[in-house]
Amino acid sequence: MKIYHLLFGFICLIMSSCNHKGQVSHDTPFNITGEIANVEDGYMIILVKRTTGSSTDMIAIDTLINGSFSFSAAAEDNVSYHLVTPHVGVFSSMSVDIYAEPGADIKVKGDGYLIKDWRVESKVKNQKIYQSYQDLVAPMLHQMQEMELEYRRIGKDMEYLRAKDPLDKEVTDITAAWLKDQKKVSAPWLDLMYRYANAAFQLKDKELQKKITAIWSDIDPETRESKKGKIISVLLSPAGPTLNIGDTLPMNTRMYDIDGNVHTFNEFKGKTMLLYFGSYGCKPCVAAKKELGELASDNESLEIIGLNLDGESAWRSKGKSNPVKWHDFNELKGSYGLSSRFETPGIPTFVIASPEGKILEIWTGYSDGIINERLNGIKR
Repeated sequence: MKIYHLLFGFICLIMSSCNHKGQVSHDTPFNITGEIANVEDGYMIILVKRTTGSSTDMIAIDTLINGSFSFSAAAEDNVSYHLVTPHVGVFSSMSVDIYAEPGADIKVKGDGYLIKDWRVESKVKNQKIYQSYQDLVAPMLHQMQEMELEYRRIGKDMEYLRAKDPLDKEVTDITAAWLKDQKKVSAPWLDLMYRYANAAFQLKDKELQKKITAIWSDIDPETRESKKGKIISVLLSPAGPTLNIGDTLPMNTRMYDIDGNVHTFNEFKGKTMLLYFGSYGCKPCVAAKKELGELASDNESLEIIGLNLDGESAWRSKGKSNPVKWHDFNELKGSYGLSSRFETPGIPTFVIASPEGKILEIWTGYSDGIINERLNGIKR
């Protein structure tokens, strides 16, 4: 018996993917191998990952040789993976959606340039759940890809966006039915719920919003309180209508400081308010801090209210280690809170409001001296 245990321990030692329960170690990478027929060699295939939100990070690039490509990467929690190609027009602009876990052996098989038609095969449970959805919408997605390549070929890309509307609606209806029929919340379910809640928010599609909200209303509190769940709830409860110059700030907007205290704009009535929407990862936002600091020190009739759009943990951590001279608040809604009501194209976004809360100026972007220039402009 002792020999057996020693032998088992030695095997586990030399196989780094084995732990004391015989499970795969979290550090073991997953592997993707692709076999694609009837596609010329030399095209790039890119593996990207997506966390909560729409931004993606590239993990690796491989080149198709003899119809094959491969990737190996560490599996991360709460991350979806996707295969894309930069050769849009040759391939369709869609992606292959992949769910991974440590040690997973994932095979991608396809035939031709319609990348969404490529099929993912693995033992990963979430992949099988997602495939049950993918099989339902595959016929419509196939048609959309064919249409896209044809419209691109004749140089009518924008017309394709209109032409595919009926297929988009069909996919949306099938998706809503699939989301409603699922008995348990899974990673694919949550990803699709987020995707369609975001679409309803961005497109201001009230019909889609109503449909998705009806499904979300039955979800358990634990899912609602997850990182992605909180964002979905915000997306399905928009901050309000667009705000323009001449409108009044929503004075009861709830904002949190680093210590968790709640504030509203009502506290700052009687002084001109300068709202600054930014992020620690935004270079123009960082560049604006010098001028903001000088204004905060020298102007007693001005209240500078910073509304950080970063996630809660990053904001609190960086806020404590890099304190500023103005009010450093966060709605904890990311870019889906008050900032979304100004419909500006990016950050930093600045808003000047009168002591009564009337919006006097809105702009996006920073250059040296622009804040002083805009403040002086409203005094004339």
